[in-house]
Amino acid sequence: MATAQEIIDRATRMLGLPTLSTLGAASALTAQDIVDAALQDIGVYDASETPSDDDRAATLEILNGLYRSLTQMGIDLSYTTTLLLAATIPSNAFTELGLRYGTAIRVAPVFGLPVPGDLAQLAADELKNMVTASKLSKTDTLDFLNDLLSEWSNNGLNLSYSTALTASTTMPTPAYASEAIVTNLALKISALTGVALPGQVAAMAVTSLLNLIDLAPAASRLRTRKFRLNVAGTGSPS
Repeated sequence: MATAQEIIDRATRMLGLPTLSTLGAASALTAQDIVDAALQDIGVYDASETPSDDDRAATLEILNGLYRSLTQMGIDLSYTTTLLLAATIPSNAFTELGLRYGTAIRVAPVFGLPVPGDLAQLAADELKNMVTASKLSKTDTLDFLNDLLSEWSNNGLNLSYSTALTASTTMPTPAYASEAIVTNLALKISALTGVALPGQVAAMAVTSLLNLIDLAPAASRLRTRKFRLNVAGTGSPS
Protein backbone atom coordinates (compact mmCIF):
# COMPACT_ATOMS: atom_id res chain seq x y z
CA MET A 1 0.00 0.00 0.00
CA ALA A 2 1.22 3.49 -0.85
CA THR A 3 0.49 6.90 0.61
CA ALA A 4 -0.97 9.67 -1.49
CA GLN A 5 2.43 11.42 -1.53
CA GLU A 6 4.13 8.26 -2.80
CA ILE A 7 1.56 8.06 -5.61
CA ILE A 8 2.31 11.70 -6.51
CA ASP A 9 6.06 11.06 -6.46
CA ARG A 10 5.66 8.07 -8.79
CA ALA A 11 3.69 10.22 -11.23
CA THR A 12 6.32 12.97 -11.28
CA ARG A 13 9.13 10.46 -11.76
CA MET A 14 7.30 9.07 -14.80
CA LEU A 15 7.84 12.48 -16.39
CA GLY A 16 11.48 12.62 -15.38
CA LEU A 17 10.69 15.44 -12.93
CA PRO A 18 11.98 16.05 -9.42
CA THR A 19 9.58 14.81 -6.80
CA LEU A 20 8.10 17.17 -4.22
CA SER A 21 9.72 15.05 -1.52
CA THR A 22 13.12 15.74 -3.08
CA LEU A 23 12.34 19.42 -3.55
CA GLY A 24 11.86 19.74 0.16
CA ALA A 25 15.30 18.35 0.94
CA ALA A 26 17.23 21.53 1.62
CA SER A 27 21.02 21.60 1.62
CA ALA A 28 23.37 23.36 4.00
CA LEU A 29 25.58 24.89 1.30
CA THR A 30 26.80 28.45 1.65
CA ALA A 31 27.22 31.02 -1.10
CA GLN A 32 30.97 30.48 -0.75
CA ASP A 33 30.52 26.77 -1.57
CA ILE A 34 28.74 27.74 -4.80
CA VAL A 35 31.37 30.37 -5.62
CA ASP A 36 34.30 28.01 -5.04
CA ALA A 37 32.69 25.22 -7.08
CA ALA A 38 32.03 27.62 -9.98
CA LEU A 39 35.68 28.75 -9.98
CA GLN A 40 36.77 25.12 -10.08
CA ASP A 41 34.34 24.36 -12.93
CA ILE A 42 36.05 26.91 -15.19
CA GLY A 43 39.54 25.80 -14.19
CA VAL A 44 40.69 28.92 -12.34
CA TYR A 45 41.30 26.86 -9.21
CA ASP A 46 41.48 23.17 -8.45
CA ALA A 47 39.91 21.44 -5.48
CA SER A 48 43.09 21.68 -3.39
CA GLU A 49 43.37 25.47 -3.74
CA THR A 50 41.65 28.25 -1.83
CA PRO A 51 40.36 31.10 -4.04
CA SER A 52 41.56 34.61 -3.24
CA ASP A 53 39.27 37.11 -1.55
CA ASP A 54 39.16 39.22 -4.72
CA ASP A 55 38.21 36.28 -6.92
CA ARG A 56 35.53 35.16 -4.50
CA ALA A 57 34.12 38.69 -4.32
CA ALA A 58 33.95 38.99 -8.12
CA THR A 59 32.25 35.59 -8.41
CA LEU A 60 29.83 36.37 -5.59
CA GLU A 61 28.73 39.45 -7.51
CA ILE A 62 27.95 37.21 -10.48
CA LEU A 63 26.01 34.81 -8.23
CA ASN A 64 23.92 37.67 -6.85
CA GLY A 65 23.19 38.85 -10.38
CA LEU A 66 22.08 35.34 -11.30
CA TYR A 67 19.82 35.25 -8.23
CA ARG A 68 18.14 38.48 -9.31
CA SER A 69 17.66 37.21 -12.87
CA LEU A 70 16.12 33.95 -11.69
CA THR A 71 13.79 35.79 -9.33
CA GLN A 72 12.63 37.99 -12.22
CA MET A 73 11.89 34.78 -14.15
CA GLY A 74 9.48 33.77 -11.38
CA ILE A 75 11.74 31.16 -9.77
CA ASP A 76 11.29 31.31 -6.00
CA LEU A 77 14.68 30.90 -4.32
CA SER A 78 13.41 31.92 -0.87
CA TYR A 79 16.09 34.57 -0.47
CA THR A 80 15.32 38.26 -0.80
CA THR A 81 18.53 39.95 0.34
CA THR A 82 21.98 40.19 -1.26
CA LEU A 83 24.00 37.07 -0.53
CA LEU A 84 27.16 37.21 1.54
CA LEU A 85 29.77 34.47 1.25
CA ALA A 86 28.76 32.99 4.62
CA ALA A 87 25.02 32.99 3.78
CA THR A 88 23.38 29.57 3.82
CA ILE A 89 21.48 29.09 0.61
CA PRO A 90 18.03 27.51 1.16
CA SER A 91 18.23 25.27 -1.89
CA ASN A 92 17.99 21.66 -2.98
CA ALA A 93 19.86 19.45 -5.42
CA PHE A 94 18.17 21.05 -8.42
CA THR A 95 18.84 24.68 -7.51
CA GLU A 96 22.36 23.98 -6.25
CA LEU A 97 23.54 22.75 -9.63
CA GLY A 98 21.66 25.47 -11.46
CA LEU A 99 23.30 28.17 -9.35
CA ARG A 100 26.74 26.56 -9.61
CA TYR A 101 26.80 26.05 -13.38
CA GLY A 102 24.92 29.29 -14.04
CA THR A 103 27.51 31.23 -12.05
CA ALA A 104 30.38 29.38 -13.74
CA ILE A 105 29.36 30.26 -17.31
CA ARG A 106 28.80 33.90 -16.34
CA VAL A 107 32.09 34.32 -14.49
CA ALA A 108 34.28 32.64 -17.12
CA PRO A 109 34.41 35.75 -19.37
CA VAL A 110 35.38 37.87 -16.34
CA PHE A 111 38.57 35.81 -16.19
CA GLY A 112 39.01 35.94 -19.95
CA LEU A 113 38.14 32.28 -20.34
CA PRO A 114 35.90 30.59 -22.93
CA VAL A 115 32.84 28.71 -21.69
CA PRO A 116 33.28 24.97 -22.35
CA GLY A 117 30.42 23.56 -24.42
CA ASP A 118 29.64 20.82 -21.93
CA LEU A 119 29.43 23.34 -19.10
CA ALA A 120 27.08 25.56 -21.10
CA GLN A 121 24.84 22.54 -21.75
CA LEU A 122 24.85 21.59 -18.06
CA ALA A 123 23.86 25.15 -17.15
CA ALA A 124 21.00 25.11 -19.67
CA ASP A 125 19.76 21.72 -18.45
CA GLU A 126 19.85 22.75 -14.81
CA LEU A 127 18.07 26.02 -15.55
CA LYS A 128 15.27 24.00 -17.13
CA ASN A 129 15.17 21.79 -14.04
CA MET A 130 14.95 24.86 -11.81
CA VAL A 131 12.02 26.27 -13.77
CA THR A 132 10.16 22.96 -13.55
CA ALA A 133 11.00 22.51 -9.87
CA SER A 134 9.71 26.01 -9.16
CA LYS A 135 6.41 25.23 -10.89
CA LEU A 136 6.00 22.03 -8.90
CA SER A 137 6.83 23.71 -5.60
CA LYS A 138 4.05 26.26 -6.20
CA THR A 139 1.47 23.66 -7.18
CA ASP A 140 -0.64 21.52 -4.91
CA THR A 141 -0.42 18.23 -6.79
CA LEU A 142 -2.47 16.70 -3.99
CA ASP A 143 -5.37 18.77 -5.31
CA PHE A 144 -4.79 17.20 -8.73
CA LEU A 145 -5.01 13.74 -7.18
CA ASN A 146 -8.19 14.55 -5.30
CA ASP A 147 -9.73 16.11 -8.41
CA LEU A 148 -8.89 12.98 -10.41
CA LEU A 149 -10.54 10.66 -7.90
CA SER A 150 -13.57 12.98 -7.63
CA GLU A 151 -13.94 13.00 -11.41
CA TRP A 152 -13.87 9.21 -11.53
CA SER A 153 -16.36 8.99 -8.66
CA ASN A 154 -18.71 11.30 -10.59
CA ASN A 155 -18.43 8.87 -13.49
CA GLY A 156 -19.66 5.98 -11.36
CA LEU A 157 -16.42 4.41 -10.08
CA ASN A 158 -16.41 3.42 -6.42
CA LEU A 159 -12.83 3.65 -5.13
CA SER A 160 -13.81 3.98 -1.44
CA TYR A 161 -12.58 7.56 -0.98
CA SER A 162 -15.35 9.59 0.54
CA THR A 163 -13.15 12.40 1.87
CA ALA A 164 -10.25 14.37 0.44
CA LEU A 165 -6.87 12.69 0.71
CA THR A 166 -4.00 14.13 2.70
CA ALA A 167 -0.36 13.49 1.74
CA SER A 168 -0.07 10.78 4.42
CA THR A 169 -3.33 8.98 3.56
CA THR A 170 -2.70 5.31 2.87
CA MET A 171 -4.36 4.24 -0.34
CA PRO A 172 -5.38 0.57 -0.12
CA THR A 173 -5.82 0.27 -3.86
CA PRO A 174 -5.31 -2.92 -5.90
CA ALA A 175 -2.54 -2.91 -8.50
CA TYR A 176 -4.86 -2.18 -11.42
CA ALA A 177 -6.19 0.94 -9.69
CA SER A 178 -2.73 2.14 -8.66
CA GLU A 179 -1.41 2.10 -12.23
CA ALA A 180 -4.44 4.01 -13.50
CA ILE A 181 -4.11 6.64 -10.78
CA VAL A 182 -0.37 7.16 -11.27
CA THR A 183 -0.44 7.40 -15.07
CA ASN A 184 -3.50 9.65 -15.22
CA LEU A 185 -2.05 11.90 -12.54
CA ALA A 186 1.11 12.13 -14.65
CA LEU A 187 -1.10 13.43 -17.48
CA LYS A 188 -2.36 16.26 -15.29
CA ILE A 189 1.12 17.19 -14.05
CA SER A 190 2.40 17.15 -17.63
CA ALA A 191 -0.21 19.71 -18.63
CA LEU A 192 0.81 21.99 -15.77
CA THR A 193 4.58 21.88 -16.24
CA GLY A 194 4.67 21.74 -20.02
CA VAL A 195 6.90 18.67 -19.84
CA ALA A 196 6.15 16.35 -22.75
CA LEU A 197 4.47 13.16 -21.69
CA PRO A 198 6.28 10.02 -22.93
CA GLY A 199 4.11 8.22 -25.47
CA GLN A 200 4.07 4.99 -23.52
CA VAL A 201 2.77 6.78 -20.43
CA ALA A 202 -0.11 8.32 -22.41
CA ALA A 203 -1.02 4.88 -23.76
CA MET A 204 -0.77 3.32 -20.29
CA ALA A 205 -3.07 6.02 -18.90
CA VAL A 206 -5.83 5.01 -21.30
CA THR A 207 -5.44 1.22 -21.08
CA SER A 208 -5.08 1.20 -17.29
CA LEU A 209 -8.16 3.42 -16.90
CA LEU A 210 -10.20 1.12 -19.13
CA ASN A 211 -9.00 -1.81 -17.01
CA LEU A 212 -9.96 0.06 -13.85
CA ILE A 213 -13.44 0.76 -15.19
CA ASP A 214 -13.89 -2.94 -15.97
CA LEU A 215 -12.63 -4.22 -12.61
CA ALA A 216 -13.53 -1.62 -9.99
CA PRO A 217 -16.85 -1.73 -8.12
CA ALA A 218 -19.38 0.51 -9.81
CA ALA A 219 -21.61 2.89 -7.88
CA SER A 220 -23.56 3.37 -11.10
CA ARG A 221 -23.17 0.92 -13.95
CA LEU A 222 -24.90 3.33 -16.32
CA ARG A 223 -22.40 6.10 -15.60
CA THR A 224 -19.38 3.77 -15.75
CA ARG A 225 -20.61 2.30 -19.04
CA LYS A 226 -20.90 5.79 -20.54
CA PHE A 227 -17.50 6.67 -19.10
CA ARG A 228 -15.89 3.61 -20.66
CA LEU A 229 -17.44 4.29 -24.05
CA ASN A 230 -16.13 7.85 -23.91
CA VAL A 231 -12.59 6.83 -22.94
CA ALA A 232 -12.47 4.02 -25.50
CA GLY A 233 -13.98 6.18 -28.21
CA THR A 234 -11.70 9.20 -27.76
CA GLY A 235 -8.56 7.32 -26.75
CA SER A 236 -8.18 9.89 -23.98
CA PRO A 237 -8.79 9.62 -20.23
CA SER A 238 -10.58 12.99 -20.21
